[in-house]
Amino acid sequence: MMRYLRYYLLIMKLSYMKSTMYRVDHFLRMIRIIFEFGSTIFFINLLFLRTPSLGGWTKPEIFLIYAIWILVLCLQYFFTSDSIYQSTQDIRKGDLDFLLLKPIDSQFTTSFRNIHVDNIVRIIGAIIIVVFSLNSLNISIFTTNTFLFIFQIISGMIAFYTIMIMAVIITFKTQGNEQVAILDSLIQIGKYPVDIFPKYLTPLFWSILPVAYFSVLPAKTLLGKIDLVSYVLSIVVPFILLLIVRKLWNLSLRHYSSASS
Repeated sequence: MMRYLRYYLLIMKLSYMKSTMYRVDHFLRMIRIIFEFGSTIFFINLLFLRTPSLGGWTKPEIFLIYAIWILVLCLQYFFTSDSIYQSTQDIRKGDLDFLLLKPIDSQFTTSFRNIHVDNIVRIIGAIIIVVFSLNSLNISIFTTNTFLFIFQIISGMIAFYTIMIMAVIITFKTQGNEQVAILDSLIQIGKYPVDIFPKYLTPLFWSILPVAYFSVLPAKTLLGKIDLVSYVLSIVVPFILLLIVRKLWNLSLRHYSSASS
């Protein structure tokens, strides 16, 4: 365990140095992040000038869903995003050998070899919007639901990770990487309440494309609207998905061909 921790701390240090190497570019990324937040906040406010609610969700609740989605998304991007994209390229080119030969689990090194430091700004912004939304709804931050919410954030990150690592696993078979972009686009659904979509899509958002775990279920927990069954599923299902992708990862390594083979 200590070996993995030392490896991870070293990766964090190197990623930070890489991110701040070009200061002007680093500064411009901060500006872009602020613009992203501003444009989305403007759009939500504009939307609610036309309607008092969206699928039964009020404006503060929509802001809460959006902020939780950003929080889960950027926590996952912070830890694994660059690594996932780089891994698909390595598989296509047969350059994964270097990671496979390391005395550390191959799935771990594939998933956690770069840290996207700039997402810290998005994470802080998301937390601020969550606090603002809860204050608008007159909900205390420090309640039992908050602790349950933290477990769901972890589960949401695991569900998100299973989607992204599946994109890497698919690369072993297809040798392409468009599936990463496709899944990344589909994940954008998570910023909206899944309740507004047709009922026949609900099983999809709970299983194959588990975006319900990213924002809606954690939001319902903070709002005190979630039932016991949904809460248990929101914790258990992501871990089941994690076990499935772990099995698929080990099976997929059999289809890997290095550049020298």
